[in-house]
Amino acid sequence: MDKTQFEHLIDIGIKREEEAHSFYQFAGSRINNRAIKKIFHELATEELNHKELLLQFKQNPALHARLQAPSVEYFLAEETELPKLHQDMKPADALALAMKKEQQAVEFYKRLASNME
Repeated sequence: MDKTQFEHLIDIGIKREEEAHSFYQFAGSRINNRAIKKIFHELATEELNHKELLLQFKQNPALHARLQAPSVEYFLAEETELPKLHQDMKPADALALAMKKEQQAVEFYKRLASNME
């Protein structure tokens, strides 16, 4: 893969992290439960951390060689249905929503990694 293709894929990842950040910010603003609001805020912050990591990879492509896939997958998200966002969500539903969103991100990055090989 040439540098232009690599940077394009990283740019797609950065955009997805920005979208995830916006989603979690939006979700947190719509939830009444303080504990869930806090979780969504923390997830939004994590998405900004992911974006920063991707920016570092873009600046130094040699860093991607250090990435390793997790050795254990629990498939919990696959077994959970995607609940709809609403302000009176139960904590379990809010966490299920977050799990599904993160599962979608993992699937995206797996596809991205397979394109880099």
